[in-house]
Amino acid sequence: MTLEEGIQKALDGDSILFVGSGFSLDAINIRNSPLKSTKQLKKHFSKLSGISEDTSLEDAAEVYLDKFGIDALIEEIKNEYTVISVSKYHDDIARIPWKRVYTTNYDNVIEKSFGNVMKRITPVTINQNISSIPKHPTLCIHLNGYVETLNRNNILTELKLTESSYITTSIIDSSWAAYFRHDIRLARSIFFIGYSGYDLDIKRILAYSDTIKQKTF
Repeated sequence: MTLEEGIQKALDGDSILFVGSGFSLDAINIRNSPLKSTKQLKKHFSKLSGISEDTSLEDAAEVYLDKFGIDALIEEIKNEYTVISVSKYHDDIARIPWKRVYTTNYDNVIEKSFGNVMKRITPVTINQNISSIPKHPTLCIHLNGYVETLNRNNILTELKLTESSYITTSIIDSSWAAYFRHDIRLARSIFFIGYSGYDLDIKRILAYSDTIKQKTF
């Protein structure tokens, strides 16, 4: 399949969008700053906690949590990943009638851009009951947690950030994994934007066949 054919299938409403952290470049948060990458976030928590900047993100977040408490951790994540503006390309991508959107991002860039172009989208996380979620309008499935729904009850189980959250949160073990596989199988084309493929859970779910490779961009 050519790129042009894949784009046409997306315009026809038969495609899946999957976005990673690179997709959120140029978005601006409520601190009036660009969103931090994973590397920048771990340095941020390390500096605030007074530890080495070479510390892993999960360890840096654990130390920050121990020193400043759960409310401070929630506040930092919300301030860093709640966006107030996005770029034109975000809005252009939101205009495409995606069958479903998946993201490893905490931020609300997708939701903001859909709102900008006067379209509704429903954000969900993998801890939610799949059978209770209306399938219309378009769903944006946040595989690693979502900034807007973050609270004391779910930050350590839903947001992939601290060591304990990585242990307790597994996409593979959720009903959303089967839902994701089903979407990938039926989609006429699949677009990954700003995603490096580092997440082992996602790699296991995809298990690329030749058929999937041919329709993936």
